[in-house]
Amino acid sequence: MMLRNRRNLSNQFRRSRPFRRRGRRLSLAPRSLSALLTLALLIPALLAGCAGVTETADAPEVTAAPSPSPEAADSAPEESAVTDEVNSEPGPWNDRYAVALYGIRQDEILTADGEATSTATAGLTFGPATDRCFNDSYRAHVTEEEYLEDPEENLCLHWMSWEEIAGQSLRDPTAFQACLEYGCTHGVDLRLNERLLARDWSGKITGDGAGALLEGLKRGCLSWNGGYAHADGWPACRARAVLNGADEHANEKEVGADFMLPPEESLFSCFPEALRQRIAPKAVVTNLNHENGEPDCVTTYDKLWLFSKSELYSTRNPTEGELYQRSQLMFSKQAAFRGSYVMYSESGSEAYAWLRSIAPLTEVLNRHIFGGGHRTGSGFYNAFALTPGFCLP
Repeated sequence: MMLRNRRNLSNQFRRSRPFRRRGRRLSLAPRSLSALLTLALLIPALLAGCAGVTETADAPEVTAAPSPSPEAADSAPEESAVTDEVNSEPGPWNDRYAVALYGIRQDEILTADGEATSTATAGLTFGPATDRCFNDSYRAHVTEEEYLEDPEENLCLHWMSWEEIAGQSLRDPTAFQACLEYGCTHGVDLRLNERLLARDWSGKITGDGAGALLEGLKRGCLSWNGGYAHADGWPACRARAVLNGADEHANEKEVGADFMLPPEESLFSCFPEALRQRIAPKAVVTNLNHENGEPDCVTTYDKLWLFSKSELYSTRNPTEGELYQRSQLMFSKQAAFRGSYVMYSESGSEAYAWLRSIAPLTEVLNRHIFGGGHRTGSGFYNAFALTPGFCLP
């Protein structure tokens, strides 16, 4: 693409900083009385010479911009260029999730037409932004000026609203191929409710946000399950109930009464309305057989979901989904974006994050991503970050 020839990788990590011009005041300080007298004699002559000049156009009227109110100043991010204007709902957001593209036309989704439902291919699949902390930054393969000058040629999801992204996904999702290759990011404003919000969370995010949701959520929301067993896997676990709300598959004993959340109090309900209305449930496949034998797969249709081992890391035995295009590019020597699955939380610290895959040869360990972006197994009751994916038609 032309984009690749015109841009360099320095565009990937661009912060916006207010432009300030530093100068010094100029003062007229005549050194002698004679200088003052000379200046006094010259002024009338200058005024007389200017009397014959006729202005051809009135000078434009300049109106000073109104000063922001203290309330607006407190709620606005420090860096205006990374302010995401997708959430028009009243009230402040209290957490922000940084996401990036993982796949284009790769997932199966459920679509509804009235009471009838059918399956289709998703336009775009999003997941956590990784390999860098985006709490006070973002990644875009073109500048905002380049995008505004020619939005079609310089299409970049970072500078678009969720309505615009979803509309382009319906028309032609392949237009975002450059964003997939360069790992462009976008922020999801979250308005966490009392059932989810950690009491001691008071952070302020000025960039696209955290790629791993951790400090903003209550400790109990961060356990894959409340007990020591997988209890029928992903469909029945606490993490799924926290993300989407508990349904008939949820195991109340393992989820815990406090986390059998109704859909209207789930993490999905905290997403901006403009995005909630457009997210489509994905066909999420989970293998319940942890003995490395014949796969025992079940499928749920979830609007938010955790990634599997095979979707992020391995093409071998892809019973829980094919390797995403982001991973294929990431592990390719020809990739423009050579990242990793290192994830960072709201505090800027590297975070461990859950996968939905059950660790093999055990009933008490589940897969998760740990230091350096590698994967391993851990007890279901541990508190690790949630990094949900979602699909747009």
